[in-house]
Amino acid sequence: MAVAGVAVALVIAGPAFHASAASTTWKDGNTTSCSTYSEATAYQSRTGIRAYLPAVWSFQQVQLRVWFGTANTTQWSSDVTVSNTRSYGSGKFTWRNDTCEDKTRGVGQALNVGGLARAASIGAADETDISRHQGIVDAASGYGLDISQAELLADDGATKIWTITVGEEVFFATARGEFTTLARTTAAQLATHAYTVLIEDEGTAAQYVIVDEAHVGAARAVGGLRELTSGVSVDDAVNARASSKVTTLRGDADSTSPGYDLALFSPEAK
Repeated sequence: MAVAGVAVALVIAGPAFHASAASTTWKDGNTTSCSTYSEATAYQSRTGIRAYLPAVWSFQQVQLRVWFGTANTTQWSSDVTVSNTRSYGSGKFTWRNDTCEDKTRGVGQALNVGGLARAASIGAADETDISRHQGIVDAASGYGLDISQAELLADDGATKIWTITVGEEVFFATARGEFTTLARTTAAQLATHAYTVLIEDEGTAAQYVIVDEAHVGAARAVGGLRELTSGVSVDDAVNARASSKVTTLRGDADSTSPGYDLALFSPEAK
């Protein structure tokens, strides 16, 4: 799919991620758009994988896909963490822009390496309570995020989606069973395109789209989308998508407003 080009620049201030001492970096070096980078062998168990592009400023569009074993997510972010039950699943990531030629530094890490298996969940029995999902709790702590400030955006019975805002930075968290994700973007980025989350785990795919208030009505007309809450939709046609697709929306109140892209990704597994 064609997406807006990525610019390479110095990262501007934002919440810095502080990896625990039990993290292992398996990739830190030059990467090329559309290429895939994999951990050679997972010698120690872990509970998560983080991949990020430290020299790509979050205002630029980049599609980042991160795997932990076979489970993976694709999101509009340059910094994504995925977590699951402790295993020896290896890490992998790829990022895309419109040229498949740009290069930038990419980092892949295994998180919470070694140690005992943790409880599948903590806290209250209510799964819409973000503190119950340890993978999100661990990832959020790396940024010093206060998860009590998380806002539940949607829950379709299978996947929960939250957002945490810190200044101009926006974090989206998801939980689908024990597979969780946490990704960062910016308010400025969200003003230019919808935020898409594709999750693939155990042979199934689920896709969600988050739009701003100005494009709620326009998003309702996109084929395959079913609105869960105002501004959040699930892609009921995700498993039938043979290729990714971008639809340019116009603002609900102004048909002459600048284009606002809504991307629907194609799942890896058919």
